[in-house]
Amino acid sequence: MSFAKVREVTDIGYRRKALDLVMWAGGVVAACCLAFSAISQAPVSDEFGHFYAGLRFWQYGDTRTFMVNPPLVRGLATAPAYLAGLRVVETKEDHGNESLRRPEFWRGRQVFIGAPESFQFWLSVGRLGVGTITLLGAVLLYRWATQLAGNGAGVMAAGLWLVQPQILSHGVLLSGDVICAVLMLATLRALAWSTQHLTLWHGIVLGCLLGLAILTKFTAILLFAVVPLTILWQADRHSLRRLLVFGILVLAVALAIIGIPYGYRGWGTSLAEMKLNSRALSDIQLFVVDLSRRTGMSERWLIVPLPVDVVLGLDRQQVDFEIGLVSYAAGIKSEHGWWWFYIYSMLVKLPLGTLCAIAVAAGLFLTSLAKNSFRWMLRTSADRPIFSDGLQGLGLPTALLLLILFATAAASGFAQQHRYILTAYPPMLLVVSVIICRSKALIRSIGWLALAASLLCAMCNAPHWLSTFNLLAGGRTTGFKCLFNDASDWGQDSYLVREWCRKHAGDRIYVCSLFSGHKELRAIGAEFESLPENIDSLKRPCWIAVSKSDLVIRLWLQETLDEYKPADCIGGSHLVYYLSAQD
Repeated sequence: MSFAKVREVTDIGYRRKALDLVMWAGGVVAACCLAFSAISQAPVSDEFGHFYAGLRFWQYGDTRTFMVNPPLVRGLATAPAYLAGLRVVETKEDHGNESLRRPEFWRGRQVFIGAPESFQFWLSVGRLGVGTITLLGAVLLYRWATQLAGNGAGVMAAGLWLVQPQILSHGVLLSGDVICAVLMLATLRALAWSTQHLTLWHGIVLGCLLGLAILTKFTAILLFAVVPLTILWQADRHSLRRLLVFGILVLAVALAIIGIPYGYRGWGTSLAEMKLNSRALSDIQLFVVDLSRRTGMSERWLIVPLPVDVVLGLDRQQVDFEIGLVSYAAGIKSEHGWWWFYIYSMLVKLPLGTLCAIAVAAGLFLTSLAKNSFRWMLRTSADRPIFSDGLQGLGLPTALLLLILFATAAASGFAQQHRYILTAYPPMLLVVSVIICRSKALIRSIGWLALAASLLCAMCNAPHWLSTFNLLAGGRTTGFKCLFNDASDWGQDSYLVREWCRKHAGDRIYVCSLFSGHKELRAIGAEFESLPENIDSLKRPCWIAVSKSDLVIRLWLQETLDEYKPADCIGGSHLVYYLSAQD
């Protein structure tokens, strides 16, 4: 071997070691950031309901409370609290059979008001477990991207995942969106791996991951569209009989896993016997029942191989989409959502560096597609076509990404929770990183600059990652006018509001904070008066602390305070105005 060749091999080895070192160092820093986020953030709005429902799950085996989400995440997160003796008080109102009732939110707030310190401590403990799964998502992205395009792609994919402000904030919450995103990608990876062999062991692993993904959030049901089609795609390599047996095995294991936390209650109930409220599921029910009657089939055979609370939870979620909820985006308030909401939310929430990387990768893909040479992006690191070796290329993550984008666009009943699009982040970042790292040196340099810019965005907005908006959206100053709820103020800064009130003790302070909750703020020691609708009646001089979410959805508040300039801000979620005696 020549000296030049030896030097080249040595340089490659050093570069790999350097990238590995960067990966480990970045992982440690990200772990610290996630831990800080888990401990410092106050309970956000939905977590009151999740924590309460989790305790009821352990205490009474209740899976109907907060039925729109499966019980896995909240069950695991509240297990330490339950083992430590924390309990909820059972009331008659908690046992209503009406699937449209949602008492878990205000019941959870009552639990917090009764013992705020204990609630926060055990919530933080549960959050740390959620953050661990978020870190495992980075490991999964690193390994998959490395296999497809080398260590550089692995570091870029994991890095882009860990520097996203929304991952650093939502990645520890009990809402389950980030855990669902990680498990969906893990299921996809297992699918690519198992289709090479179709053995019993591979089928069991794939079925377990599929079931676990669905138990984190019903969004993962989208995998039921990807998994069967992927298995059938192997018809040119395996016999149809073997494919069907493998598919049935995967489905059976997944359904068995889904039923475990529900205790298989109502498993096998006839579809005709279920009381459904949504138009979509009711129409399916009527169609299937009518078809069975026309064909002479007994309705008893129309069994649903799922616990009844799974079906009722899906039905309840669909009711929300059909009825519509208060929605807000881009200065528009409505009683329904818009198909473009989740695309828009990514455009205003993702760091500009990440958006640049996405634009570059999309441009490369479309350019190659136009030249009919896009197959190079769908090959493995060993230059094997995507569909010739177990779907090891970018085909599966690209398909999942497009499916999620389509599904979120179709679910336009309401637009107030931008976090629903977080499940698209792992496949999107994987595809973007691999495409960039398979390109020329200049494109790769742009990719690394994009990662650095995204990191800078996360650093500049630390630790208020949940309320981060990019500079195009207005950043810290006016970004909150783009979205509300879980994108700006979701109640995460309640303790910062308390500290601000204590700092200004003796002054007259008025607060308007829907998601933090006035009773909850007083329970943790904040002293203030609730802001009345008629600001002219205020005793001046005074301070007014207003949630950014309230500021955009309460038009009377926005119109009244527009003439004043904010005097201070609390975290990234509240603006503070000072009204002098002369105002």
